[in-house]
Amino acid sequence: MKLPASTQRFLRRTATAVGGYLNAGQKTLTSIPGGILESATEVFTPSVSQEDRAGRLRLARLGSSLALGAAAGGLVAGPAGAVVGLAVSFVKSTVYNATIESSGHSERLQEHVSKSARDFVDERTPEGEEPGFATKMRAVLRGAAEGCKSEFQHSKVAGKARTAGFMDGLDYSQQLPNLNIKDDDGKLDASTAVSKTLRGAMGVIGSTLSIPGGLIVGALEGIKGPNEDYKATMKPLLRLCTGLGKAIIPGILGGIAAGPAGAAAATGAGLLFDISVDGINTISDGKNGVNRSIFENIDKSLEETLPNSEEAPSGYEVYYRQGVGAAVGAQVGMNEGWKRGYYGGVEAVRALLETPFQAAPEKKPESQEAQTEG
Repeated sequence: MKLPASTQRFLRRTATAVGGYLNAGQKTLTSIPGGILESATEVFTPSVSQEDRAGRLRLARLGSSLALGAAAGGLVAGPAGAVVGLAVSFVKSTVYNATIESSGHSERLQEHVSKSARDFVDERTPEGEEPGFATKMRAVLRGAAEGCKSEFQHSKVAGKARTAGFMDGLDYSQQLPNLNIKDDDGKLDASTAVSKTLRGAMGVIGSTLSIPGGLIVGALEGIKGPNEDYKATMKPLLRLCTGLGKAIIPGILGGIAAGPAGAAAATGAGLLFDISVDGINTISDGKNGVNRSIFENIDKSLEETLPNSEEAPSGYEVYYRQGVGAAVGAQVGMNEGWKRGYYGGVEAVRALLETPFQAAPEKKPESQEAQTEG
């Protein structure tokens, strides 16, 4: 059932407005330490290079994001939740740093904060005199406040653009999972309840574990320019998201079964399990740490969805493209995860149905085979 056009417009405006304000609130909060650091650098040590300042700003954003994520996760699920919150915040902050560098906002914010602090000192210091410590501290606060205002306004529009892009990306539904995949193996009885249940469960797990990776690959592939490559950034993030999936899924089930204590225990068990199979996951994720089928299908899908450009995207266009890429990537990741999990279930059913102690056929030595042929 298709909604009336007026209802669709209302829902779109509401969703983009909510997305804008949520993004603005979070980014403004996490920008405070960076604003203070940039203002203090401009007031007390103005000789520091712009490159070093940019590096410090990235670290400040990362640190504030990690602190917020750990606090939120700890409130929900204790120590295990804090670990998960740290990991999620690291992923979000890494993608965000790449995004604002591409949009040009990071450099503009840095210049705005520095100029606000510098102008405050110049306005309140008589010519020829050295500014006092109290003036410098007030300048630091002024620069940080101006940085928060600038971040709020920018993040509000960026959040709206990203939400709009995500909603448009959801229209791309050609890569949704096929729930009726057929086997080519005649040995399996596809009608058995055990076979269907196991394969279906494996498909759901595969989809769930692959959606975060699809979001990351899609978001980064959506914003890259013609000569840019984010594979090096994707590799640790995808590995981390695979581990998060193994922790969050049992955590949710544990919370349903036994409340907060069950969620904490199950999340911790999932993290331990992920650490124990780290080597297997690294091998299975491909030579470059990016699953080839997911990566190539996302790239192909984005070529069909986003307009091609010879120049790298900039400004708020970056956030819109990121939203589209994330939505398309999540759908492709869900599809590819379903297929990998489903066929993993096929192999599991085959192993259950075959005789476990069946002897392998004896192979004749090469010399005997030569004599037989002769």
